[in-house]
Amino acid sequence: MDIILAIILSYLIGSISPSWFFGKLKGIDVREKGVKNVGAYNTIKLVGIIPGVITGIFDIAKGVLAIFIATNSTTSLFLVYLVGLAAIVGHNFPFHLRFKGGYGVAVAIGTIIGALIWNLSWILIILLFITEIFFFVLRYRKNIRKRKK
Repeated sequence: MDIILAIILSYLIGSISPSWFFGKLKGIDVREKGVKNVGAYNTIKLVGIIPGVITGIFDIAKGVLAIFIATNSTTSLFLVYLVGLAAIVGHNFPFHLRFKGGYGVAVAIGTIIGALIWNLSWILIILLFITEIFFFVLRYRKNIRKRKK
């Protein structure tokens, strides 16, 4: 019974759309303009950078929160990921927005981050961070070489 409640709760958490609220504050329905979804990218394009970043962080946090809810409900890895999937489905198909939501990328990233933290895969997180820095430095050096020519 706990797992069913966790799935429902994760769906409801996933269906919270800060992008929609930011759009309403500006008098815009983000589902009707831009790329026509309630994701962070559309929020940046239509409402502004600050609301877009807040939306992105909030969407990632929804995935992390879903995994933490799941880990308190079960020890089964399959059920933990099922609860994370419920948050993604809630983001993609929120009931209060007539099942027209976002793409679920940020929530999926949050689910992966939550799973890595839950599994205590700090080494993997550190390796991913180092890899990102490595590719950033390579890209930066390539841009400097282009400017010198």
